[in-house]
Amino acid sequence: MLSRIRELLETAVERGASDIHLQADTPPMLRLQGELQCFDDVTPLGNEDVLQFIAAISPPRGPDELHAEIVRGLDFAYDVPELTRFRCSAHRHLGAVGIVMRIVPRRVSLPDELGLPHAVQDIARCQRGLTLVTGTSGSGKSTTLASMIQTLNQTVRAKIITIEDPVEFVYEQQEALITQLEVGSDTPSFEQALRQALRQDPDLILIGELRDVETLRMALRAADTGHQVFATLHSGNAAQAVERVIAMFPAAEHRLLLSQLAGSIEAILSQRLVRGKDFSTLRLAYAPITDAGVAALEGLEHLQTLSLHGSAITDAALEQLTQFESLNSLWVQETDVTEEGVNRLAIARPDLTVFHDYGGPSTYGTFEFEQQDMYGIYADGDSPLDMQIR
Repeated sequence: MLSRIRELLETAVERGASDIHLQADTPPMLRLQGELQCFDDVTPLGNEDVLQFIAAISPPRGPDELHAEIVRGLDFAYDVPELTRFRCSAHRHLGAVGIVMRIVPRRVSLPDELGLPHAVQDIARCQRGLTLVTGTSGSGKSTTLASMIQTLNQTVRAKIITIEDPVEFVYEQQEALITQLEVGSDTPSFEQALRQALRQDPDLILIGELRDVETLRMALRAADTGHQVFATLHSGNAAQAVERVIAMFPAAEHRLLLSQLAGSIEAILSQRLVRGKDFSTLRLAYAPITDAGVAALEGLEHLQTLSLHGSAITDAALEQLTQFESLNSLWVQETDVTEEGVNRLAIARPDLTVFHDYGGPSTYGTFEFEQQDMYGIYADGDSPLDMQIR
């Protein structure tokens, strides 16, 4: 059975999947280009099969301890030397077990290779201050940070300490001296690791995730004392990131905290994922897409559905959408577009179905609108592939 699961991992890596889902009594699945798909001609795995696999690849422990860890949520890294590295999360459901495995590329890509703007490299070389990379789960935050670390690794003689749970990307040391700590095996907690790191002559500290107020205190202290700090935070955009940081602290500390943030934050990068050029649906939600940003969509030859929600697009830019011959559905809500602009578009493209929020209740179906997913990197800026420093 273990060899069968190993074949599934190899197949997922070969097909370029991002995640593998193994759950008892359910067909194994993989996430490919953002969509969950079943493996071809693969029958469901039994609970004992999945449990044995978890026991075989996770850090050694007794059956009772393993059970207790899975109940709490067991996170660990699994490295297959001739294949790749996986970030694993084992869990229970309805009395059975499952595991989700995120595929972590062995080679760390540089910002240019990821299509990130040059500003990201400039931020990486700032040498001081706190840089937050924010976004929803699975939006590529770790990949962006890894590319920034790799930029420094190739060009700067610096001491870099990374603190993660678990360690995802593993760096081959080049110009930089890199120490990688894994919470649970190398250090008991993020907070303790940060305390240790500040005594180890670091130039840069990477924190896998700001989970609690004490870790955030230590990160701000490190930035205040002249160190460069990278960290991730779950938030929808840059403004929400600041709001979430403030909300983690007691109200009595907010005034002092705001002063610290003003002096410590170097940049906040807010990113999401959108599909590549071969996709059919694109949702640009709450991103300040301006008229100039429409031009960035020209290469999307197969675009069929476009949602503009909370964008700064105007009537003039809306008219440019007539060039997308494949476009058949347009959703416009909470934008700078006027009803007249929507009507002109409808006349120019009678084949285009336009959903808008003028003239009474919105014609959007809430469920349909919210279920349109986003893939490929875009951030708060003038185009889907532009990142703005705030």
